[in-house]
Amino acid sequence: MGKSIVVGQKERVGAWVAERVDLQAPWVNFEAMGLELNGELIAGVVFDSYVKDARCCMHVAGLRGTWLNRPFLRAAFDYAFGKMGCKVVIGLVNADNDAALRFDRHLGFEEVARIKDGAGDCDLLVLAMRREQCRWLTLREQRDEALA
Repeated sequence: MGKSIVVGQKERVGAWVAERVDLQAPWVNFEAMGLELNGELIAGVVFDSYVKDARCCMHVAGLRGTWLNRPFLRAAFDYAFGKMGCKVVIGLVNADNDAALRFDRHLGFEEVARIKDGAGDCDLLVLAMRREQCRWLTLREQRDEALA
């Protein structure tokens, strides 16, 4: 069967991601997409705190070694910047979460704020990526955006 992208199942994908990111409260005003392998979720992205034509927060979870690929990343950012119309995608990361920080910075997120003790026992970092900074969108989409 292989891998396939899942949309239209936000409750299922949201619950799957919540289990893996230790969610402390329910998702608020959210959308979600996932990646399946042979019918089983192996990755999910939740976009919450969505404000139309402005922003959303992005939360990513996946099974180690099975999901990270360019087509899924392109689909995730196209969903946020294209379908949802966000101008900026935000990530909130505990300052002591080195793996998440490395991953987010590799994706292209930049630190825009640091909230002292915002994660309880460490600082909370606010990371952001604007549409024009997103290297995961296709060149055609970036060209069309520049010409608009």
